[in-house]
Amino acid sequence: MAGCCGAAVSAGIFLSVVLKATPMSKESWALSNRMTSCCLDAVSRLGGPRCCKRDSYTSIITAADFCGRELGKPLYVSDRISCRHYMENTECLKTECPYFPLHTH
Repeated sequence: MAGCCGAAVSAGIFLSVVLKATPMSKESWALSNRMTSCCLDAVSRLGGPRCCKRDSYTSIITAADFCGRELGKPLYVSDRISCRHYMENTECLKTECPYFPLHTH
């Protein structure tokens, strides 16, 4: 356990690649870390136990919102994300998960 979710860290990596950030960058380095922070916060608010799909969906939605807000470059994410993998995860939160099929429209 590294103490952070790989899906959230991946969102920060995405932004650092897009912005061509390096450890010596100033603003792009800061933005990439803020993106990771926002995604980690969103994932943490859903609680556990682990679910890579839930954490990935949450990080993608959070990253898209961050890009629109901080960069003025909104990314499209469907508002109808519905997990199709819940039966494969014995720790699934089921109806407590925002992506469980019963929560979709």
